[in-house]
Amino acid sequence: MTEETEFTTEELSFAAHDKVDVLIDLLIEKGLITEEEYLKRLEDHYKD
Repeated sequence: MTEETEFTTEELSFAAHDKVDVLIDLLIEKGLITEEEYLKRLEDHYKD
């Protein structure tokens, strides 16, 4: 038996945002990137 659940676009957007935040935190915690590197890349992305 499967149960179908419908989600709003807003709910899916928030869930995706949370997952990205967790991944960024994990990358920073593991020392793969610094928060400064992330913020600089994000800033550069929005400049283009």
